[in-house]
Amino acid sequence: MTDSIPSSRSSIWTILERTGDLLVLLRPDGTVTYVSDSIRTLLGIDPAEAAVMREMKGVPPEDQAVCAKAFAEVCAQPGARVHYEFRARRADGATLWLESVATNQLHDPEIASIVTLYRDITARKGAEAELRETQRRMTFLLSATSAVTYSASPTGEHGATFISENVLAMTGHTPQQYLADPTFWVSHVHPEDRPSVLGGIPALFELGYKEFDYRFLHADGNYRWVHDACSLVRNPDGSPKELIGYWVDVTARRAAQEAVRSSEETFRTLIENHPAAMLVHRDGKIVRANPAMVRLLDYASAEELFLKEPLELVHPEDRAFVQARMEKSRVTGRAPAAEQRLVRKDGSALVAEVESVILNIDGRQSAVVFARDLTERRELLARMAAADRMVAVGMLASGVAHEINNPLAYLITNLSLLEQGVPALLRGERDGRNRLRADDVPQLLADAQEAAGRVAGVVRDLRSLSHAEPGELRPTDVRAALGAALKMAQNLIRHRARLVEQYEDVPPINAVEGQLVQVFLNVLVNAAQAIPEGRAEQHRIQLKVRLEPDRKVAVEIHDTGVGIPAEALSRIFDPFFTTKRAGEGTGLGLAICQRLVRAFDGDIRVSSEPGQGTRVVLRFPPAPGTTVGAAQHPEQLPATPGGRVLIVDDEPRFGTSLRLLLTGDYQVRAMTDAREALAVLQSGERYDAILCDLMMPCMTGIEFHGELSRRLPDLARRVIFLTGGAMTAQARDFLAQTSNPCLDKPVTPQVLKSAIDAVIG
Repeated sequence: MTDSIPSSRSSIWTILERTGDLLVLLRPDGTVTYVSDSIRTLLGIDPAEAAVMREMKGVPPEDQAVCAKAFAEVCAQPGARVHYEFRARRADGATLWLESVATNQLHDPEIASIVTLYRDITARKGAEAELRETQRRMTFLLSATSAVTYSASPTGEHGATFISENVLAMTGHTPQQYLADPTFWVSHVHPEDRPSVLGGIPALFELGYKEFDYRFLHADGNYRWVHDACSLVRNPDGSPKELIGYWVDVTARRAAQEAVRSSEETFRTLIENHPAAMLVHRDGKIVRANPAMVRLLDYASAEELFLKEPLELVHPEDRAFVQARMEKSRVTGRAPAAEQRLVRKDGSALVAEVESVILNIDGRQSAVVFARDLTERRELLARMAAADRMVAVGMLASGVAHEINNPLAYLITNLSLLEQGVPALLRGERDGRNRLRADDVPQLLADAQEAAGRVAGVVRDLRSLSHAEPGELRPTDVRAALGAALKMAQNLIRHRARLVEQYEDVPPINAVEGQLVQVFLNVLVNAAQAIPEGRAEQHRIQLKVRLEPDRKVAVEIHDTGVGIPAEALSRIFDPFFTTKRAGEGTGLGLAICQRLVRAFDGDIRVSSEPGQGTRVVLRFPPAPGTTVGAAQHPEQLPATPGGRVLIVDDEPRFGTSLRLLLTGDYQVRAMTDAREALAVLQSGERYDAILCDLMMPCMTGIEFHGELSRRLPDLARRVIFLTGGAMTAQARDFLAQTSNPCLDKPVTPQVLKSAIDAVIG
């Protein structure tokens, strides 16, 4: 080996050596004649050891063949140049990639060698490998997603210049089909969609980005909906360089959207044509209302309701209740039916049953509200209740007659005896025709008074049953209500069954007394009618009043009658459904009972077995703030003699009776005309208590009280109303609002005097 270079070209060799590349001169047999000093840096080998190159030591076996082949090619022809790459191992064991350029200069006398340059390309090779790996990963990622990525020419037919492998799964066409034919993409766009797609490309070039939805022909011959998002890439000078973007198959989404659109269209049609009043609101605004709702609220068109807040249609006193229901429905998804007052366009109120459900409409969460006007229903139920009461009263007429006729018989007899005998006694006469003795008078009077009390009790019970108007819920004694119903049903029951009563002390419940009596009466009549007449000793009707473990007041009515078939038991609360014979009932009784019991926050349960009888259990929560043994009626104050009392009643005999009754305990004046009484009071006469009939001709007790309230308010507070029970709706409303006491005629002396003393006190 030599370490010299041809002198004639030493300057060239010097330049080559300074490039950092390794310069080696070889003879055809592979002998090294020259090695530049850069071999130290490149391979960590001393130039003197350059013979290793000939033996290709440090070159991996798989690369030795590459080197041998290249050397043979360059030696084969003068002037030949061969470029090749291989790996070599440095002295320190590290492996390098070398790039070699070998030139045959054997024909040049001054060189007569194979001139070979070696350059370290390890870094470049690493970068190329990293780039290939990155490209591999990118290609994998682009093909692994459901979206097809592509690049396309900005000119001509916008043919694809790249498209990801997953295009085959999406369209059934291979990437090569897109790349080979520039018209492939545009020719597969649906003919109906092609004008809009191509017409949108100018906007893409102007804005730099655009999205398209169009149908694309799949290889199976069917069109699929494609969402195409495309961006324009520009050259540094601003000219279009290429289009890049992605496709997503949106066929399923479009089908779902179409299904939703169709469903929503059907829903809109349903709302518009539904007979029930319906509206839709979301985000606090009404967005839809059907004609039935427009008519219910008396608007001219649905547009008048749009963008109103839902609570604007609710009565101000009910808005807090409705707001709470709306908030709860957002969590539960619905608000069950409940009564509330709505406001018509003219400001008037109507009672409606309203319920709502949360649905997704037009892609947004919305509340669909249903409203049913209860005015007609309430009127119908009121008529039904009145009709059912009339049926009950008709059936009980004989029983009531019996209850009244018995005491009336001895009342009339006693009065007749007194009428005939008292004058003679007063004159001191006694003969055969006058058998009345002085010591008989107190007993006859006591019996007459007891008879009158019994008649008054029957009338009071009938009056409580006849009150058709709903009243205010008040603490009510269930035992007293059950007793009143039992009196009216007694004659019907006595020939059919024995009564067994077991009453515990229970707290009062919140109810309307007359309606509660009606409920018990209906159940008692049903129990009696389920038992045939003439077998009273074989049957019983058991009444129980108890306080259950959950603190509910329970009233149980159990009969041993024919029972109810299983197939009919589930329908007993349906209006007009009845198992009775024709003429015995309307089929409304239990339906009305259920409605009334629910109005008192109670429940009614019926169990029955054919041939064994029926058990009805009514359960009510106790009135708030009451306990077992709580007072059911206002406390009667002890009589306090003294005071001036004015009686105003258009019935002179009643006024006279009251005057005689009260004289001795009070200073009493009786008058029959409310107008005259008002003039007397205005003249300056003062009274500690005023007993005033509620219903009078010329001026009623209500009008009399109103004038006193305006002119003499202190006396207005001292009025005690008396009523015989034939009250108008106006009178009942007045009594429900006034704080003045009201006593039912006939009234016992003790109750009357107690009321007077309470006012005076």
